[in-house]
Amino acid sequence: MDPLITKQIQGVLENSIFNKIIALNLNIPSPILRAIISRVAEVGAVDIVKQVSQASNQQLTDIPKNIIGPVNPVNITNNNNGPVEISNNIDGIIQQQLLLQTTDKIVSKLQSQLRLSLPTDKLGIINFDALAANLIQGITPTVGKTLSTAVSGFADAIFGRGQTPKVTTNSIESLFTSLSSDDALTKADEIFVSSGANSALKEAKQFDINSTTNNEKLEVLERGFTDPNANYPTKEYAGISETNKLAQGDARGTIVQEKNNNRMKGAKLPGGEAWDEPESAFRGAYPYNKVTQTESGHIIEMDDTPGSERIHLYHKSGTYIEIDANGSVIKRTKGSSYEIIDRNGKISIAGRADISVNGACNIFVGNDANIEVEGDVNLTCHNDITAQAGGTLNLSATEEINITSANINMQAFNILNLNSNVALNMHATTDINMLANANVFLSTVDFYQNASSIYSQAGNVYIKTNEGGDGIFVESDNSINLKAKQNINTESLASINTKATTDIKLQAGGVISNKAAGNFNADGSAVHLNSGNSVAAAPATASVNSKPATIAGISNIGLLSGRKDISDNNKDDPLVLSLADSRSIALEEETQTPEDASNQKNLIISEGFANATDLSATPSAVDSATVKSEQQDFVEPDKKLKTVTQLPGSYNLSPNFTVEMLSNKAAVTRDSIQGHAGATYGEIVFNLQAIALNVLEPIKKIYPNMFVTSAFRNPGNASNAKTSQHSLGQGVDIQFKGITKKEYYEIATKLAKVIKYDQMILEYCSYAKNPWIHVSFAVKNRSQVLTFNNHKTFSQGLSQLA
Repeated sequence: MDPLITKQIQGVLENSIFNKIIALNLNIPSPILRAIISRVAEVGAVDIVKQVSQASNQQLTDIPKNIIGPVNPVNITNNNNGPVEISNNIDGIIQQQLLLQTTDKIVSKLQSQLRLSLPTDKLGIINFDALAANLIQGITPTVGKTLSTAVSGFADAIFGRGQTPKVTTNSIESLFTSLSSDDALTKADEIFVSSGANSALKEAKQFDINSTTNNEKLEVLERGFTDPNANYPTKEYAGISETNKLAQGDARGTIVQEKNNNRMKGAKLPGGEAWDEPESAFRGAYPYNKVTQTESGHIIEMDDTPGSERIHLYHKSGTYIEIDANGSVIKRTKGSSYEIIDRNGKISIAGRADISVNGACNIFVGNDANIEVEGDVNLTCHNDITAQAGGTLNLSATEEINITSANINMQAFNILNLNSNVALNMHATTDINMLANANVFLSTVDFYQNASSIYSQAGNVYIKTNEGGDGIFVESDNSINLKAKQNINTESLASINTKATTDIKLQAGGVISNKAAGNFNADGSAVHLNSGNSVAAAPATASVNSKPATIAGISNIGLLSGRKDISDNNKDDPLVLSLADSRSIALEEETQTPEDASNQKNLIISEGFANATDLSATPSAVDSATVKSEQQDFVEPDKKLKTVTQLPGSYNLSPNFTVEMLSNKAAVTRDSIQGHAGATYGEIVFNLQAIALNVLEPIKKIYPNMFVTSAFRNPGNASNAKTSQHSLGQGVDIQFKGITKKEYYEIATKLAKVIKYDQMILEYCSYAKNPWIHVSFAVKNRSQVLTFNNHKTFSQGLSQLA
């Protein structure tokens, strides 16, 4: 499973558990708590992913019995249970099976880690039974969400691009007991590709070209029906009214069901909230809904059904815009969305706006940016926040500004000013360090110091009080020691009083001199010199009690569980066919004569798609693989086709491919089939059926988004090589809707193992955005795998080009 899913689950668990414990006020130091929770959440996330993978795989076998009956969930064509419904069903079952069990395991693990990591004095103040009950109640919803996240990740891996489940064999379950989730899903994908190809070949063998449907199309040529290609009426409308189903008000099997089944759900918002895409507003009724539906599947609806008036524009890719009866607009873009405004743009939303972005969000403003909020602003970032100003950065609050962090660093390149109109409080549970490379000045009316120890270290220490004050007071509950390596001088313009409750001792290594301008008095119980006139020393005045510093309040916004691991969710844009793509595909793969090579080069340059330098550039390879076909099965085409001289365009050569899809209605080259010196009309059709049954059907089974860009090509066109396999009906070029450039290499690597072919070529062009895959099929297949760049061989085997 995608490691990003595991990291997301870990982050959600960390955040929720941390906040729940903080709310209990257990007085556990945050760094210790954060480390414990991080370990528990990491183990829990891995365990959840593993359990969900195993249980979900089991459900893929059980679901048919529960909600579909005898129909396997792989076959989603004949019922309304698509990937979304099956995923939702799995989620419900997983919640019942694992929710309480997983919650209990996480809480139990957390309690165990707390007991091991906390100091003994902390253990006595924690009621672990109450803690367990509170945590189970508090984090159960979070565990439920993480289980749903894991199911969603599993479904993405299994169902691929919302098509059919990849798990098609009963042996998949055993993979998750012997392999990690990632390895098991990789192996499951390999099994899916192989079994999908084999299944398609099995179905191709059962295909009857002489089916009733094909015979009816042949009759069209004989009775001169107005549609020579026998496309109309379509099979869906055969024997019933040809009025569009949506116009009739019948939503069964239409895009209405498809849109509802594939609604976007769970777009994330702050605080654990989310929002879902609304269901389709379709309530059409005849004769109010005017519907235009094209051959490829584009639909326009102008619906006047009373009470359900709508306008709906739908693109076959799944992109749509729908305006409902209330005037609400739903827009869904399957690709990327671009809006370019050459003048001013204004947006007004009278209600609430919710924006959910899974990848990075970049905003550039070429002038001032002004944001005004009448309510509160809450900004939560799980990693770093950086704010820079080329000028001044101003922070202002009418009430309070609270800052809380493990470390707070403030640096000024010039002056740092702190000013308070009332009190300025500084408090530290350990040291307060102040360092100045010059002087430290302290100016105050009263100065109080209260500490177990006071250390002053400087070149000179000066203490001076202003006139009018009461003086300097020094008081200690223990000793006061004065020590100097040179003289200690004491001077007073008034009296100097020294008093001790026991002895006063004076000792000198030299002479002790006492000198008085007036009387010298000494008085004691025994004095060698006693005048009887000594005066008792005045008692020292006690210092005024200093005021303790007020502890600064912590910020009131709470603490997050810690840093989150993130992954870049940027998705490369799949690009539609451009003119350059069409030109590159229309040219032959690798010319085999100097004349053909010159023709191709001149066409590219003369049409302005590239210059000579572009065509000679050599790209770098990001990855490479040597792959060989392992497919031994072969589907024999119908030999009767060799004798035909004309077929309607809608005539099926295989279950999913008609004559016109492989000739005049391919996406790029659109040449009608005609015999030439190398082959008859019937021989070309025979070859096209061989490649449809053995190549295209397996690929379509595995990748339903595959489409044919080129098949038969008229050898008389200037861009076609005279020896092209296309002109014999033996070659096809394919691309994939919604696929990015880098994904073509992965697809080619998988397909090269499971289908039979003469050549498989992964083709790149320096002047085109999209690669494509060329596959040829012949009587004697060489199983050759190549990579081309600019219509020339780049490497033997497959290479992923940058």
